[in-house]
Amino acid sequence: MINRKNKKGVSAIVATSLIILITVAAISIVWTVVLPMIRNSLQSSQACMEAASAITIRTSTGKTCWSDGNRKVYVQIERSSANIDITSLNLKAIDANGNAQNENIETTNVTAFGVGGLGPGDVYTYNQTAVLKIVTFEIIPVITIGTQEYSCNDAVASAEVGICPSLGA
Repeated sequence: MINRKNKKGVSAIVATSLIILITVAAISIVWTVVLPMIRNSLQSSQACMEAASAITIRTSTGKTCWSDGNRKVYVQIERSSANIDITSLNLKAIDANGNAQNENIETTNVTAFGVGGLGPGDVYTYNQTAVLKIVTFEIIPVITIGTQEYSCNDAVASAEVGICPSLGA
């Protein structure tokens, strides 16, 4: 006589083992895919928070203003001594109608920032001719961590732009 109880027992053990193996495989796949995405997101968020404290727009102590005479906006950008690698700055000038003019400036540009880029303690003055009066200026940095570049989603520095004291500014 054939013992059928043993076959049913083996099938249950095989099915349970397969379920456990599939579960372990699914967890390892999710772990290898999701964990790096979370880690990258945390790194970029932390870098943008550090950039927010490292980059400022000088308003009261600097020359950040709008000149009606020559239709130019002047913005002084200052970097603190924070140890972050700022690859470039996305400068966003917003006019009175809410339209934005974007310009990306590489911080390694020797003409704009000097030989070492926008270094700690450096101040950079940006001037641009605009059709309408610029009322707000924002800076969105691109930061390098290791070999990965991260662009911050939001502006880390913004300032309202007042009228320059003299027309020749």
